Amino acid sequence: MIRHAVTSAFSAAIYRDSTLIVPKHRSVSEEMYLSEPATLRAIAGALSRGEPVFVMKGTLERISQFFGVDRAHYIRIMLSSSGLLVCFGTVGGREVVVYAAGSPIYKISIARQLIGLAIGRECLGSLAPAVLLKDDGRMMVERLPGSPVRVKALSEVELQRVILTGMKPLFGMSRRDRLADGEGDQLLITAILEFISEHPYSHRIAGASERLMKWDRRRVAVVPVHGDYWVNNLLVSGGEVTGVVDWDRARESGCSGFDALTLGFMSYSAWGGVYISDLLSDVWRGPEQWRYPFLKKYCRILQEALSLSQEDIEGLAMLLWLSTLWFKRADTSQEWIDAMYKPIFRVSDG
Repeated sequence: MIRHAVTSAFSAAIYRDSTLIVPKHRSVSEEMYLSEPATLRAIAGALSRGEPVFVMKGTLERISQFFGVDRAHYIRIMLSSSGLLVCFGTVGGREVVVYAAGSPIYKISIARQLIGLAIGRECLGSLAPAVLLKDDGRMMVERLPGSPVRVKALSEVELQRVILTGMKPLFGMSRRDRLADGEGDQLLITAILEFISEHPYSHRIAGASERLMKWDRRRVAVVPVHGDYWVNNLLVSGGEVTGVVDWDRARESGCSGFDALTLGFMSYSAWGGVYISDLLSDVWRGPEQWRYPFLKKYCRILQEALSLSQEDIEGLAMLLWLSTLWFKRADTSQEWIDAMYKPIFRVSDG
């Protein structure tokens, strides 16, 4: 049986010998269970319910061979983006996750995952999955215990609880720190400043560039950084984090506090349906103007726990803000881009 979920858009195609039928969505909102090849009736039924579909051609045997997993066991495949497939299955009775790239850009993503996982295993041990097999455009890792957290399903109290739980592994990473004069995230900052200098909005966000360049990072410890550490990238069981996934933005020498700030603000952004730029701009506002009072308290927790100043929080906020824009996907909508930049104009002028 194959369980399918899709998180991106595909063009509709129909093959009578297809094995898989998948809803066409940009977020996982439905799952379908199939053990037989997709039929025209099933496709017509999905379309009649307003569910455009993408049909993957191939037999169950062929799909199993492609991913290198056991056909006799439960298989779940997720098309997380056009060009990247993620398969959950078993090999020799062992649960695994297989990433396979169908385009050059996602082969690069897998290569970055391999680098990030090496960093993750060194600093977080078993909380980062071990790599079992790898080749060009394909990677198999162990499947970690615990359940994925889906931020949209949480109440605000539950969200706050998961955020505070997610901080615990970060403190383990920060204990491995080494002080270095202005060294943390230097490569990322240099890349961001080059990105800004060539951007059509460069004259409007000059103040943001200046804030980033003037930030004195000598007091900020240099630590390994996950780079995309938020609620949806955590696995949890029994009130504890049991795994951390998506390591393709990891770096060895990052700024202490970057992951913690991402955890709070990115999670709240997704939960509340608010652009993260709007939330990060609150760092420069008065206490009474914050959209979510918890994030104000959260910043104070970070300052005390990680020995950060208010200037450091502002620097980390600007770094997170601009790196989110720098890392944006090629198919990002212009609406998202415009909405992300507008608050920077105000901060730049302030």
